[in-house]
Amino acid sequence: MFNFSSKNKNRKVVRTLSNSANGGRVIAAKKKSTPTRVNSPLLIKILMRFLALVFLGVTIYILFFSQFVVVNSVVVSGTQNVDSQSVATLAMETIQGKSLGLFMKNNIILVSEQDIQSALENKFKRIENVEIVRQFPDKLLIRIKERESLLVFCSGEPCWVIDKNGHAYAQADFEANELGEKDLSILRDLSQKDIGIENFRLDVRLARFIVDVKNRLEQDLDIRTKQECQTKMLVSGDLEFETTSGWKIYFSYDIGENKSIEMLKTALQNALDKDKQANLEYIDLRLNNKVYYKLKNEVIATETEPVAVPVVAPAFVPVVEKKKK
Repeated sequence: MFNFSSKNKNRKVVRTLSNSANGGRVIAAKKKSTPTRVNSPLLIKILMRFLALVFLGVTIYILFFSQFVVVNSVVVSGTQNVDSQSVATLAMETIQGKSLGLFMKNNIILVSEQDIQSALENKFKRIENVEIVRQFPDKLLIRIKERESLLVFCSGEPCWVIDKNGHAYAQADFEANELGEKDLSILRDLSQKDIGIENFRLDVRLARFIVDVKNRLEQDLDIRTKQECQTKMLVSGDLEFETTSGWKIYFSYDIGENKSIEMLKTALQNALDKDKQANLEYIDLRLNNKVYYKLKNEVIATETEPVAVPVVAPAFVPVVEKKKK
């Protein structure tokens, strides 16, 4: 028979064996201790969280504070009249300094496209649109679309540059000539009606008519005109061009470019020889199929052959109608 007594798991265990087995002796034996186990899942969690924090810190530093993502170069494309180097320089100046006193504004991730676009459009009036592409890690690509200017419109002062859509987008400055004002045709409204740039829009068809007529006169008839043409009232469609030789040509937008040029060509070939052309005061093309011209102190009307070009009937009466007998 066995008797066991134990007050503590780590203390001795007393066992009494039968007399027959051990002569009535008491045998004491120390109980084996169980090793303490470390909580492995908890340690792994702590380690993983530590590594995640380290990774997050390194990532934030690289993305927002490291020189690795600082814009070092700006590549500009699409410019024709605007200086590319000036665009790149202004873009770099715009992204200098810090945002919120902490983050670098020239960080390629934090670069403000709107700030660059506003700065460029305010500085360079020729720019119609700006597209900015980030090229990691340190390059900006700026694509410029320039405005197509048609002419300069003057109604009193100041004069405005008109783009291909008829919008007055900038005040003309012939001294600076930043927008190529010296090479553009000028339309002057003699009514001197005050216009507001925010609401004004010139009829694009009229602007195109002026530009195309000047080009056709020079290319088809070798007649060069001065930079400025005039109208007494913009809505009338009547236009006055002055040649470099000093005589004038009156056009009507309602007659149309092709019809007007054909009428003028016919009159010059059939009724006005070189001597008369040298003595011209004006030619009036504002009536369909009828050309009036004036030599010094005389007024003559001449019929022209019909021209096979679609023409809209004029909506006004010509100034001169008297015929020479």
